Amino acid sequence: MASEILAAIFRANLVGGLAILAVLALRLPMRRAFGPELSYGLWAIPPIAFVAALMPPPVTLDDPGVDPFALAHDHSTLALVAWLAGLALTAALFTRAQLRFLAAAGLGRAGPSVVGVVNPRIVMPRDDGTYSAEERDLIRAHERQHIARSDPRAGALGAVFQALCW
Repeated sequence: MASEILAAIFRANLVGGLAILAVLALRLPMRRAFGPELSYGLWAIPPIAFVAALMPPPVTLDDPGVDPFALAHDHSTLALVAWLAGLALTAALFTRAQLRFLAAAGLGRAGPSVVGVVNPRIVMPRDDGTYSAEERDLIRAHERQHIARSDPRAGALGAVFQALCW
């Protein structure tokens, strides 16, 4: 069973990587032909390909060739545990970075940016005279566009896939 899980993870990473290469090759011609929105939308292809590659054919213990006792002696269990440890470490590093950014934002030392997945909000640095009032309005309008396009959700989904494919 562990070897099947590892094979699925490997297959999904390979397919996802190939999809990323395809998007990299297609995004500039697509942008020229159809505009930036569609070009940006191509980035939905790699996670879809990744998930699709995880769909295994149905197998039951009644199928010929499936030996449930052989699974206990499968050395790929150690590799699966290592992958899970990498997943946990990557998720912890992302969480730590996000918490540090939020702490800096709380002190007015971060931004401009949008934070939050469920209820996104705009974070602006403390007004130290770096930006004029008109520039700050433009920055806020820019960040509102990120919220309108659901970019924070796309970023969170990207972080999930980065952790899965560490």
